[in-house]
Amino acid sequence: MAQELIDGKITGSSSVAKAGLTLGIIGTGLAALSGMNGGLGGLFGRNDGQVISGMQSAIDQLQAEKYADGRYLDLYTKLVASNEANNAKLNGLQTQLYEAVMDLDKRTALNEQASILNREYDSTVRDYMMTIINNKIDCCCDKMNMKADYEKQISELADAAILSYVNSNFVSRNFKNSSI
Repeated sequence: MAQELIDGKITGSSSVAKAGLTLGIIGTGLAALSGMNGGLGGLFGRNDGQVISGMQSAIDQLQAEKYADGRYLDLYTKLVASNEANNAKLNGLQTQLYEAVMDLDKRTALNEQASILNREYDSTVRDYMMTIINNKIDCCCDKMNMKADYEKQISELADAAILSYVNSNFVSRNFKNSSI
């Protein structure tokens, strides 16, 4: 008897059994009808020993098919179970892969954001340093200008003091005594 899997349920295929039963009934009916020709042997042209032997071989054939069907069913059941286990494993691995890809995407986005922030920080620090340097340069220039102005004023004052001293002590006496 062949086994079938229909909607997840194992059912027996009774086609072989029904065919055998049908042939048996028909054969028995024909044998009864032909009882005048020597029974079954006269109908099929054989003696009774050959008919019984043929029936036994048919029974043996059906039993062999039933055994083979059972073995195939066991094998099929094991294959289905193995396939389901492998599918569950693959689904788990696929989930892990998707999670890893999502994590990688998050890390990539964070790295890009960190890179942008680092460039902004570097730019800000560079601008700040340039501002400090420019302020120091400006301060130094202002100090140098102030020092130069101071020294110029000191020099002018010193020149004026010398001129005043010279004019008050030497020039006015000479001009007073001379008759120009």
